[in-house]
Parts: sequence; structure tokens; C-alpha cells
Amino acid sequence: MNAWKNLSRTLGILVIAVLINAAVIGMVLVKLPPTIGNGPATRPKSPPASRPKGAVGEGTGKLVREGARTPRREKARPPRKPRGEPGREALAKERVSPDRDQTDGRRLAGALTEEGESVAAPSRTDQKPERSPAAAPTESRSRDRRAEARVEYHARKAQAADNTDAQQRLALWCDSHGLWDEAKPHWEAVVRLNPGHQVARRRLGYRLRAGQWIADAALAEAATQQQAEDFWGKELAADHKRIDTKRSNATRSQAEAVARVEAVRDPRAVPALWRVFAGHHSHHGLVVAVLSRIESPQSSRMLAALAVYSLDAKARAAATRALAGRNPAEFREKLVGLMNAPLRSQVREVPDPTGRPMRVLFIEDETANYQFLYPAPATPAAFCGVGTGYLPGISTPAMARQFNQQQAQIAKALSDQQVESDLAAVATLNQQINELNGRVAQVLNSTCGAHFGPDPESWRRWLAETQGTTYQPPGSRAKPTLAQVVAPLFSPNFLPVPAAT
Repeated sequence: MNAWKNLSRTLGILVIAVLINAAVIGMVLVKLPPTIGNGPATRPKSPPASRPKGAVGEGTGKLVREGARTPRREKARPPRKPRGEPGREALAKERVSPDRDQTDGRRLAGALTEEGESVAAPSRTDQKPERSPAAAPTESRSRDRRAEARVEYHARKAQAADNTDAQQRLALWCDSHGLWDEAKPHWEAVVRLNPGHQVARRRLGYRLRAGQWIADAALAEAATQQQAEDFWGKELAADHKRIDTKRSNATRSQAEAVARVEAVRDPRAVPALWRVFAGHHSHHGLVVAVLSRIESPQSSRMLAALAVYSLDAKARAAATRALAGRNPAEFREKLVGLMNAPLRSQVREVPDPTGRPMRVLFIEDETANYQFLYPAPATPAAFCGVGTGYLPGISTPAMARQFNQQQAQIAKALSDQQVESDLAAVATLNQQINELNGRVAQVLNSTCGAHFGPDPESWRRWLAETQGTTYQPPGSRAKPTLAQVVAPLFSPNFLPVPAAT
């Protein structure tokens, strides 16, 4: 009986399982879409490689969710473009003109090529046109970045009350936005309302002496210049960061930053411009382009420095051309002051206090005379002491004398090497002096109307004549003599050799 009960129980479980499976299969068949074509819907477990591309049944999951409705073909998405491609297409639509004012050195290079001059290799931003700031010009050249602040200033001025706090807030706002001329009347209003206001007094250039506020024009100019350097330093540093970015899709932001720098016309911005951009020769073309549009003695002196010292040949030539139309009195004295006469050197032998010959390197320049003393190398004596303190491997007096002789030869060879090395250093320095004199003479010849070679004396006489002063040659002045003992590179260690018995 128990066996029959177990069998009937097992059959019942099987029947129930069959019914459940049939119900599940029926539900699935109702929800599955009809077979269409040869797509993955008919073969959902087929490997991806065997599925035909572009089949109507593509997108099985979506069709199962939507039921048996007629499937819709998915819209083909356009291929994704590489980063930076939209920017290049926009630039192509703008049709950049080659005659447009460029800022990364290409315009300077073109001008130099037309004149037949040889130019240096392009800077880093010139290597790839799509990376160059000038390759993506903005729709319109940026104007002075303080223009919008001036518009806002008039609105603030109309609402400002005539009291100390309101006028001071407006004056501080003007200083922080580069409106130093507009800030001055508001600082004066603060002084009018509160004569003892120290911040306003010092901002206007007053000094407190014996309880009295005394106006100082130089101090007022220094205070205004400091405000300008704070403003331009922050603005130009932000532009410099955008120009030097290494992101491949930053072409337009680079061009906008270059355009903002090019739009600078404030003479007070010159120190900040030099401090931010002049540290690397790849920016010298941009610096020259901006300085050439700012008429001030300070910008002329910085152009002169770039014309002589810049490692970018294009920037040097452009700076020289920019100086040609300026007043030579603004920079000629600085340029002539860079020239120096080559050093004169000579090696002599003089006796040292013990009577041994000692070599001396004499160097003469225009301000002082120098003597470098090289002590005579030590030599082994015939008798150096009693004992046999030999080194390992040296067991006889003959071997000790030979060792001492080798030590003396090494000391003499290294001493000779010291003298030759110092003479070579003087020759290298003279070569640098001559190269600098040649560059300075070239700039002076092109900008001052005088034509002399790289001889400093000729230019100094010319400068004295143009300034109406008397020239005093350097040789007519007394010069000090400075002496220095050169420590030897090697000190020999002699062994004691016993006397012969």
C-alpha cells in the first residue's frame, strides 16, 4: 500500500509540472513577435559574429518589450567625429584670410621671408596649424577688456550716494576693474567728506609729514601703477594659461585669449606683459606685436631688450623694425650700456715666496684687473724621513721614489689643466661678448642713424656727442687689482725614502 501511495504521489507531481510548463510556454508564445526575416529575433542565441548587419530583426530586447507590433527601423546615427573636428569645420567656414593680423609668429615669418632674411624654426605653436592660436581667429577682434566695466561704472555712479562709504566702495570697484582714472574723483570725494581718511590720502599720493598731508605726484603715480600691475597681472596670467593649454579642442579659446592680449593698449600694462609672457621665446612674437602698438619709453626699452636678447630670430627682427620709428633717446643709452670690450688675458711665471716658479693668470677688463695665482706643484725631496712606511706593493726605496715621481707628475698635469681650462673660459666669455656687441651694433645701426661696428668705444663717443657730454675713456680711470689663489686639484702624497747607508 505504501508503494502505491508513493507512486501516485510522484505521478501527481509530474502532472502538475507538465501543466505549469505548458502554461508558461503558452504565455511566452503569445508575447513573442512573429518571425520576420532572418534576424536575431528568430535566432536569439546565435553568436554576434554570425548575425547579419542591418537585419530588420535587430534590437530584440526592444521588440520583446513592445510586443508583436511592427518593428521600426532604427535611425542611423552619424559617425562620431574626433574631438576638435567641429572647431576645425567652423574655421573652414570662416575662410581665414592670410593677410589677417596673426599673432603666433607666422606674419613675422612671412615678412622676413619676403625681405630675404633667414628665420629660425617656428615656435611650438607654429608646428601644427590647428594648434596655433592664430589659426582660429574670432569673429571680431577683442576690444579693451575694460570697456564693459566702463558701462557698468556709469550705472553704479548714478546710484552711488554722496557719503564716505559709498564713494569708497565705488573707488575700490574702479581700481579692481582697471578704471584708475575713473577711481580718482571718487577717492577725492572720500577725502572731501573725510579729510583724515588715510586709505584715500595714500591712494592719491599724499605723505604725512609733521601732521600735515603733503601731495606727492611721484607717490600718486606709483600707487596707480601698482593698481594697474595687480589688475593686468591677473588678467594676462589667465590669458597666458589659456594660450599655453595642451588640450586639443582649445583652438578657439586660444585664439580668443591671443586676441584679448593683442587688444591691450594701456602703457601701464607693459610691466605685467613682460613678467607674464617674456619668460619663453615662443611668446616673444606676441609680446613684440603688443609692445609695438604701445607708445611709451618703457615699451621701447623692452623692445630693445627683445631685439638683442630674444632667442627667436623673427621676434628680434620685428622688435628692431618697431624701434626704427621711435625716439632713439628712449633706448640708445641702455643699448650702448650693454656693450663691453673683450677681456685681455696673459699667463706669466713669477717666483713664489720659496723661490719656486709659480704661474699667474692676468685678466684685465674695463673696471678692474684680476690675478689668479696657481701654486707650484710640490716635488719629492731626496730624503723625506726615516722609516719604511711604504704602501702595499711598494717594498723598496726605488719603488718609493718612483711612486713619488708619479705623484709629482699628476700634480703638475692637473695644475696645467687648471690654467688651460681657465684660459678657455676667458675665450668663451670673449666670444659671447663679441656676439652681444654685434647684435647691439646691428640694432643701433638700424634705429639710430649711426653706423659703427661692434666697437664699444665708437658707440660711447657717439652717445656722449648726442647727449652733449664729455666722453671719458675707461683707460683714463684708475682700476683696482684683485688677487686670488687657486686651490690645486690634486695634492700629492709622497712616501718617506730612507737615506742611503
